[in-house]
Amino acid sequence: MSDNGVTIIAAVVTVVGTIAGVVIANRLTLSRSYKEKIWDLRRIAYSLIVSELAEIERIYDNADVHISERGFPEYFEHGYSRDRKEVAKHMERVRDIFSADYLIFSKSFIESYR
Repeated sequence: MSDNGVTIIAAVVTVVGTIAGVVIANRLTLSRSYKEKIWDLRRIAYSLIVSELAEIERIYDNADVHISERGFPEYFEHGYSRDRKEVAKHMERVRDIFSADYLIFSKSFIESYR
């Protein structure tokens, strides 16, 4: 084989190797980027749900304090209805977030939510 033939084969191998390297690197970067974006979206959705659940916990903590200081009958008369409405509002937000972001949640989270 002549020097020209070896040079052409070397150039072709170099080009093919370069293209293969670029394709592989692109796929790895795309996959990593996709996973990072999904986790960014999950983090936001999880944070919103945890925030709403924390508000519900705060409502119940305040109800506990009210009941321990003034008794259940007074709480039932003055605070129960208000707290029930507030908890329902926060749970509705949790359901809305869950419905809107259903596709990005992990399977284990979806199972624990049900």
